[in-house]
Amino acid sequence: MSRIKRYREFFKRALFNLTIIFMIGVIARNPSQKTSAESWVENDYIGPTPMLKNIFNEQTVSQVIYVDINRSNASNDNPGTEKLPLKNIDKAARIALQNYKNEKSTKIIVFPGVYRESISLTVDKPSQKTLIIFEAKEAGSVILSGSDLWQNWTPLPNANLYVHDWPYNWGVSDNPWPDSIDLEPIVLRREMIFANNNLLRQRTSLSEVSEGDFYVSEEDKKVYIHPSSKIHENIENIKVEVAIRKNLFFARGINNLVVRGFKFHHANSEFFRTPAVAIRNAKNILIENDEFSWNNTVGLQIAQCENVIVKNIKANNNGIAGITGNRLTNVLYEDVESSYNNWRGDWGEFYRWAPGQKFLFLRNATFRRYRAVGNRAAGLWLDFDNAGVRIDESYICNNFHAGLYIEASRHIHVTNTTICNNQANPNSPFHHPGLLGTTSSHVVLENNKICGNDRSQIKIQVVKDTGPREVFNWETEETYLLKSEYWVIRNNLIMANDKEQMLIYLQQDLDDFSKTLVSEGNFWYNPENKRVFQIYKNRPWLSQKNFEEWKILTNQDQDSVFGATDSEFQCGSS
Repeated sequence: MSRIKRYREFFKRALFNLTIIFMIGVIARNPSQKTSAESWVENDYIGPTPMLKNIFNEQTVSQVIYVDINRSNASNDNPGTEKLPLKNIDKAARIALQNYKNEKSTKIIVFPGVYRESISLTVDKPSQKTLIIFEAKEAGSVILSGSDLWQNWTPLPNANLYVHDWPYNWGVSDNPWPDSIDLEPIVLRREMIFANNNLLRQRTSLSEVSEGDFYVSEEDKKVYIHPSSKIHENIENIKVEVAIRKNLFFARGINNLVVRGFKFHHANSEFFRTPAVAIRNAKNILIENDEFSWNNTVGLQIAQCENVIVKNIKANNNGIAGITGNRLTNVLYEDVESSYNNWRGDWGEFYRWAPGQKFLFLRNATFRRYRAVGNRAAGLWLDFDNAGVRIDESYICNNFHAGLYIEASRHIHVTNTTICNNQANPNSPFHHPGLLGTTSSHVVLENNKICGNDRSQIKIQVVKDTGPREVFNWETEETYLLKSEYWVIRNNLIMANDKEQMLIYLQQDLDDFSKTLVSEGNFWYNPENKRVFQIYKNRPWLSQKNFEEWKILTNQDQDSVFGATDSEFQCGSS
């Protein structure tokens, strides 16, 4: 072969290779391809999976302090040894705090009992290596309580009522949103009374009080209770607990903190101000085997922290929310239950904005085996500037107003999760209680069971019809724009229980969402209605499409199925 022919052959092959490279590049940049819709996996906001155990060595403690309220020789004047324990956790905490400031690690071991006190730990200069460990001698046997036992109740004749002097004048808390929402006074109050461990319902007038209720008259400085009819004749045998402490555990600036095996209950926290347990401005936090229950507002709040593990806890039956968090980086919530919360809000029909398990400004967060059942609020609410959040193997069912709510957030991955039988508020047409996505991008829904939810199983919407939503980035302190785009809906079972329940509801222009949508391998079904793919127009009752129309309009779900399922698909089964 001549030199000229060899050159011609070389340039032919080079041109061919360049053409292939160019075509691959064009395909890769095409927003309709999966690589574009799934580009979130390479985004900087998706960090490493949060750590599975605390990263510090608990064996390095310099001092072990024992606390035992039930030991006859316990005293706060003791050295805190196992034979001569302290009586109060607060005393041990103050010793530990001083040790912390001196770079000495401390472990506090607490023996079983009810400790009616509160703990506060704050420092201005966090230590990088010093530990403080709070550990129950037996997990679940140590109760840190916000209530005191009250005796000497006086019966009122012919009324099944008992009265006691009331020394407090707490009034109502301030409404954080006076120009936007009206709150009933009952929502803003903080009185709580328990009779034999059962919460009595608070009333705002004596005439309303019936069995299982109580009423506080700050004007007369009296409190009235009406216990169950089964026990009211033996008031001296009733354990009456009155909540008087507004917070139980507060830590600010304490790096390397462990809280293990405690129960926190009966904190009469002020509305939207003081959670029962609050941990702020710290790194390396481990909360495990704890319980946060029957508190007036929020059970556990963690804010402005990094490297956080919350595992094997229960945060049930709290007045507003079980768990909340904001400005958290590298956080793991594992084997967490937060159920039956917002009873205080429910008393005053408060379901908007604040109640429920609400998180803001998360970075690299995982919710694994998270369970939320029966909340009178959202089961899980990712509200505003969350980025890089995984929800896996979770169960979010039978909540009110919303199951999973994703708002103004990005790079959210929901897998292997059941979202079922969540109920709509008939007075709020805005919410569709399955999975509600509001102006959020790069969301992946894969291998989930979404079924039996009121109104629709999945609703995608925008808040503003004028265009993208402006979102504040707490890390950079700059704003960015978000639209509902780049969603992946793959290999899910999505099923309705009756003809009124839509499968998916797009409350926005179809083109604005579908051009970046990947939807495939799904099982869609409504046994009573085939027109269950709703695309919002000026006349929404004319916008309900059947499965074939949906496939044509979106060019998606070509390999998905609409039809009856076999017996293994039972809505609500975990």
